[in-house]
Amino acid sequence: MKKLNNKGITIIEVIFCFVMISIITVSLYAIISSFNAKRIQEKVKEEIITYRNMLTKDMEDDFIKTGLTSATVSVSGPSNGTTVYTLNCTLKDGSKRRLIVSRTLNDTTDRAVVAGATANVNDSFSIRYGKVNQTGSGDENKDVVEYPLPDFGNVDNNGKTWKLLSINKVDIGVDDTSRVLRVYISLYHPEFGYRYSINIASPVNYNFINDKTTTLGLY
Repeated sequence: MKKLNNKGITIIEVIFCFVMISIITVSLYAIISSFNAKRIQEKVKEEIITYRNMLTKDMEDDFIKTGLTSATVSVSGPSNGTTVYTLNCTLKDGSKRRLIVSRTLNDTTDRAVVAGATANVNDSFSIRYGKVNQTGSGDENKDVVEYPLPDFGNVDNNGKTWKLLSINKVDIGVDDTSRVLRVYISLYHPEFGYRYSINIASPVNYNFINDKTTTLGLY
């Protein structure tokens, strides 16, 4: 009697196929996870850049295009971990602008230590900018509008929270020698550091004097 030729799948072949499928699945999962992480990172970066560019443009349109005649800065705090920076500007058309930056920073070893920060408060950040109401009626800050920072969530720090996007440093002032206003607001994110901070430099009382030649004057 002729012996039948039975060609079936052996246990070893089944195990081998299972291992190969597992390797391919794990590899695809790692690729997809990496792609999603990069996509989220790019979205966060885009939001920070958009925010920075929007606020920078609004201020530069006033400070540079219209022109500054004066700028004064006042700082209050820190009080209970909160520091408030106020910039008052007068433009060449006679109107006034105000920038108000409020920062409450819950200090942690995961980011730079800032003077006045405490470990028992929640992070809180506010940037307001706009035209000062000079009509004499109502709140003079009614047109100083809020520019909400993008919110990417919080991290717990001993029962308190700090924001993933924070204002870590504020440096606003006028150089007495060059008569240049500088506005620096560091936007800190663990993924990007301080790469996308707000940094504006604008001359104060900058004029063109048209004669036989053009002279640049700082007054």
